[in-house]
Amino acid sequence: MQTTKINIQIIKDDINSSVDLSTLSNVIFVEDGFDIHIVSQITLSGQYNRVYNVVSYIIALDAHRVYIENDMLLIALYENLVIVDLKQNKLARVIEFDDCWGIRNFCKFKSGYFVHCEGVNYFLDKNFNVLWNASSIDIFANIKVKNDFELHEDFVVVYDWYGHKFYYNENGVFNCEYFPQFNCDK
Repeated sequence: MQTTKINIQIIKDDINSSVDLSTLSNVIFVEDGFDIHIVSQITLSGQYNRVYNVVSYIIALDAHRVYIENDMLLIALYENLVIVDLKQNKLARVIEFDDCWGIRNFCKFKSGYFVHCEGVNYFLDKNFNVLWNASSIDIFANIKVKNDFELHEDFVVVYDWYGHKFYYNENGVFNCEYFPQFNCDK
């Protein structure tokens, strides 16, 4: 089976006025309410040859916010996980995370998806139902560590603002360590 490769390109960022959607084609999702917009172009090649323009705000798209699973394109847009059915070339579902202050990363595990947000982390099953969530001690991701999110084969590592290092697997938090040198308030 031929796979699909993803290329993400930021077209415009920090647009301080409303985005003129009439200038874009194949806009699959637009978030409103903020003045800072980021226009990205997602180019799919291989099994699906397609280009999508995506308008988001505040957080730019990258490899930890766009993923292909079978025939679904998953895109993390601020507080929402957007699912596009590639076979039908249409928006299939939007999952909104109410307690989330922005999805920073998401990744695939054997039995579902880990969603790393500012404030709360979630684990979704293969049908995108929330199996569990875990609140961070502080909502902000850490700016003192090189990577505030680390993906390993069977677990992820997430740092919070105060220097806590959380280890999550498919069952939830299985370890938490504190590193005072990574406390962003000090």
